[in-house]
Amino acid sequence: MIVRSDGDPAQAEELWNRAREITHGFLPDEVEDHEYLELIRKAAALGHRLAMVKLGDYAFRRGWIVEAYYWTLLAQLNGAKGLDAAWSEIRKTWAMENSPPEYENVSPYFTETQGVFARAILRLKSGLDSAWARKRLEELSNAGCPEARLYLSRSVEAHA
Repeated sequence: MIVRSDGDPAQAEELWNRAREITHGFLPDEVEDHEYLELIRKAAALGHRLAMVKLGDYAFRRGWIVEAYYWTLLAQLNGAKGLDAAWSEIRKTWAMENSPPEYENVSPYFTETQGVFARAILRLKSGLDSAWARKRLEELSNAGCPEARLYLSRSVEAHA
């Protein structure tokens, strides 16, 4: 899934509102809650911050810490506020679990590149081989990764 920070805000809001009307599980199931998740993902792809936060929350509930970090960071890069508690919990959990790379968490909804990006930022923020993490971010940006370009252009290192 490619996330566009320049998406149509009205369409994103419409998708978000439609999704919120659908009954779904606390941890939405890919099959039973497919319509709900599809709408949330489309809203996030169009830049809807609350949809991104929600996807991060669901990833965290599933135990996918790198993906949770990705969505939470992306929400912040797109202007979401009040994420300090989420940041703290995600980083603490990642550190307590010995910084799992979660390479196996790749799907049409969370790509390998998105995982590489999130791991680079987690490493940078955790002080785990920061030089490598910065180099990786530059490589991603040069390769056209929109998230890396957005991150580097916003200079949010002190906030994430």
